[in-house]
Amino acid sequence: MFYISPLGRNWGPTVNWDGLGKIYAALAISWTVILYSGIAWLVAHRQLPYLKMRNIPLAVAATSFLHVYLVKIMLAYTTNGHFLCSAEFWIMSIYLPFGIALFQANQVQLLSISTQQRKLLDGERISIREPYRPQRNLWSTWRSFTSLKQTYVFIGIGMLLQVSHIQYFWRS
Repeated sequence: MFYISPLGRNWGPTVNWDGLGKIYAALAISWTVILYSGIAWLVAHRQLPYLKMRNIPLAVAATSFLHVYLVKIMLAYTTNGHFLCSAEFWIMSIYLPFGIALFQANQVQLLSISTQQRKLLDGERISIREPYRPQRNLWSTWRSFTSLKQTYVFIGIGMLLQVSHIQYFWRS
């Protein structure tokens, strides 16, 4: 049986290394080992046809960002308030949105591949390489991008805005 104080954390000088803290730490360590064993398998077998179509580095980056956030949340009880508030703010404001953004980019990439496969099944021709057309301005360059590249640009702009937003509030 675990005792959780109704007053919350005691913010004392020691870490919470009671039964609940040990369970949280064990879960974080176990999940990290399982997750990165799976990632190691994906990287080792990236030449398999069903893995070639996926963007493994993007998936690993998204998963890693979200995993750092999860571990910090799981160990918040154990650290007993010793983690700097500014570091918690950075993890919450950067790692979670970046993980979600990169995960979304990975899903859009898979959508693009499935759309191309659907076009092949329907008998449409798709070109692997687009012919070189010199671009005159930014708008024509934007129009020449595939929807996948346009989505990547929007996600990248969103990530840059997130960092600049954090930088702005960090200085204030």
